[in-house]
Amino acid sequence: PIMCKMIKEYNSNHNVIVAFENGKAVKLSMKNYETKGNRRRLVAAFSSAVPAVGAIYESEPTNIMFINNSNKAVVVNSSLIPLKSTRTSIGTTVFSLTSKQKLVAVCEITEKTAEAAAKYKKRKIPAVGTVMTEDDMIFKAIKNRE
Repeated sequence: PIMCKMIKEYNSNHNVIVAFENGKAVKLSMKNYETKGNRRRLVAAFSSAVPAVGAIYESEPTNIMFINNSNKAVVVNSSLIPLKSTRTSIGTTVFSLTSKQKLVAVCEITEKTAEAAAKYKKRKIPAVGTVMTEDDMIFKAIKNRE
């Protein structure tokens, strides 16, 4: 399930990052969602070619953790994900996955989890994941969410 974040003011300079099962992510400007008239619903908000795993609202560059079904994780800064101009773009590969692997979770790294997530940090994309250990605080939090 993808959660919703309520914002008080619309800012066209902010972005939305959508992560997909195949390890790709796309950064879309909020300007892409501006409409000229009132609409009841938004159609084709992002690509439907691959199931979406999660979406993150980005007001400024932040660290994002991607986790696959083999309990491997990658943390990348959102500034590494290029901004795309079309909503239906499939994105850029962030997490290198094998044929049986798929992305299962994506979350924003907060100040509380920054220290624990530091060992998964990558400087370039696409990146190969690092195995999460059973005693890792982040691993436990993700397992409790499922």
